[in-house]
Amino acid sequence: MDRSQHLNEHIAGEAAEWFVRLQDSRETESARGEFVDWLMRSPTHVEEFLGIARTWGETGAVDCDEYSVEALTAAALDQ
Repeated sequence: MDRSQHLNEHIAGEAAEWFVRLQDSRETESARGEFVDWLMRSPTHVEEFLGIARTWGETGAVDCDEYSVEALTAAALDQ
């Protein structure tokens, strides 16, 4: 496995962890701020997170409207 592939897998794992974490209603504003910081580190973070949200949304198990590009941008601007 090359470095790029390993990095992408790592980011995908982080995105999945953030998605699960954000489903917990007990998450604090501080955690949401950390999430926005993580998103803003790289466009790849945004792409991976949106991919996971889209997949879960397609299953109908989770309402992922709050995880659109527009919603994520608004959350980042509120920081």
